[in-house]
Amino acid sequence: MLKVDLKFERGARSFQFQLEMGRGVTALVGPSGAGKTSLLRAIAGLEPSKGQIELDGQVFAGRGKASAPHKRHLGMVFQEPRLLDHLSVEENIRLGRKGVHMSLVHRLGIADLLARAPQDLSGGEKQRVMLARALFVQPRALLLDEPLSALDPERREAMIIFLRDVFADLDVPVLYVTHAMEEAARLADQIAVIEQGRIVTHGPTQEVLALRADAHLLSRVQGHVAALDDQYGLAQINIGGQMLEVANRGLDIGRQVQLNIWARDVMLAKSRLEGISARNQLAGSIERLEAIDPATTDIFVKVGEARIRARVMTKTVADLVLAPGADIFVIIKSASIE
Repeated sequence: MLKVDLKFERGARSFQFQLEMGRGVTALVGPSGAGKTSLLRAIAGLEPSKGQIELDGQVFAGRGKASAPHKRHLGMVFQEPRLLDHLSVEENIRLGRKGVHMSLVHRLGIADLLARAPQDLSGGEKQRVMLARALFVQPRALLLDEPLSALDPERREAMIIFLRDVFADLDVPVLYVTHAMEEAARLADQIAVIEQGRIVTHGPTQEVLALRADAHLLSRVQGHVAALDDQYGLAQINIGGQMLEVANRGLDIGRQVQLNIWARDVMLAKSRLEGISARNQLAGSIERLEAIDPATTDIFVKVGEARIRARVMTKTVADLVLAPGADIFVIIKSASIE
């Protein structure tokens, strides 16, 4: 458990943060200047602050003490890759320490880069090396400061998918700074929203998103991997006894997974359809309807224990006579599920 109760000033601005987080990913979301990076650097011991920082019962700062950054055993990935050009990738990871965890570099997909120089790497490869350096020391917590902001859209998308898999295997608190709510929604278990130097909202991702005006329309569905289709690279996820097909990105049978489904990618039908490209049709019942504006309505469908949100036109509600309690099929393209 990471506990933070800090106050500090940067120029004419004052900041005050209280935060508690356990294992899993907590995203700090807010506009530029809100204090996200300053909070991260204060936790790491790279900037001065007043208050207390505690990790698993050990006080890093407060009670008259302040541990040096290297004694906090935290891993940090900065916004811009900070690699030393005169060292190889392997030397950048080790930084004078002995050995390289080959399982780690294979897991991060950089085993074939170890002998290369940093200037020969792409932006995404550099960030993977930075992540390897941070994880090399087996940190007690991992801090990431907008690690995707310098990447182009294609590499950013690939890194989001990559980071989700990496984070799923970690057993430490992960604090992830971003200004993009959609990025936070795709990566984080919890979201803390920062405004004007304060945390104004903090809670499970789904709950925080539901409080927002735009809502980002995300449903999070849990299940386990029931079968793999190696020929087509698919995995079947058991959702309350119904199967949902998704792209297999390193999944194993029996593994518990959490899927992100965006309301914009969900279609509804009153009966099962044939001859369509969407591979997933889940039977459910309408739980409730929520008018967003005169033209659009959100429909919440119960599928087993899961709740899936669909955004449709209000005229569609009238045409299909959709109402709470009605049976409905939720149709989702496999390619749109994250």
